[in-house]
Amino acid sequence: MVAGTVKYTLKCLKCGKSYSEDHYICSCENKCDALLKTVYEQKSFTVDESYQGIWRFHQWLPIQKIDQRLVDHGSSFLTYKSTKLAEHLGLKNLIICLNAYPHCHTGAFKDLEAEVTFQRVMNTFDSGKPLVMSSDGNNAISFVYYSNVIRYPIFLFATEDARLRRIWSFSKSNPYTRLFPIEGDYFDAINLGNQFSNVEGYLSEGGFRNVARRDSVGTMTLDVTRFLGHLPDHYFQALGSGPGAIAAYEAAERLILDGHYGKKLPKIHGSQNYPYVPMYEAWENHSRIIDERFQK
Repeated sequence: MVAGTVKYTLKCLKCGKSYSEDHYICSCENKCDALLKTVYEQKSFTVDESYQGIWRFHQWLPIQKIDQRLVDHGSSFLTYKSTKLAEHLGLKNLIICLNAYPHCHTGAFKDLEAEVTFQRVMNTFDSGKPLVMSSDGNNAISFVYYSNVIRYPIFLFATEDARLRRIWSFSKSNPYTRLFPIEGDYFDAINLGNQFSNVEGYLSEGGFRNVARRDSVGTMTLDVTRFLGHLPDHYFQALGSGPGAIAAYEAAERLILDGHYGKKLPKIHGSQNYPYVPMYEAWENHSRIIDERFQK
């Protein structure tokens, strides 16, 4: 990584407007209902073995440098070829990316998203502005954990139930996290967080619109491709809001442009646990709108 050079730009997938890496931006200024995608200057896939974990893929992460604290406390995943599960499923070449403790410090792949997000914001002119986010589960746990590691301020909106039962990484002794418990449901927490993020001097973390989240999870596709020597034929993942599946698609596109790992995109298989299957039902109904009964 060379200071002073342009490493990437952000491009709106609808209007095509580009944005520099100098600011922490997650949505197009033209109010487009489309994502911003990272466009890296380096088109060839490179693995830097001088680093551990996902930092080996820093050339395709939206960062300029890596803070030593994140190197020392970095989370990662374990990639390996399955034997027993593959035999049970009747598969010959099943590769698993395991996101669990101790590879992920809080036990979830959200650690990857948190550490790259903090590094991204610290590399911009917006560094120092608190990140505002809403979460009732693993996102909150991971971002709270890494806010303490990196000593970066976050404002977290969550339900009181989540504060009591799930966000175990939070402590009142952590001066870098302000937790606002909401006496309501998760959507109340989201709405309040969205309003707060519009206050001058604060930044919306961005959720699935945050390229740091997507590109960090996309490193699993990169690692599997490194492991196999070519792009996988299929990609399976459980879906919450969907950024992981989008990340796999975006990473595969970059690998195809490289030209050494195949020309065919993996078929992406998403799954949700019944009965809470809002994305599955929307897909089956060819709808872009989530059924209102899942929004309560």
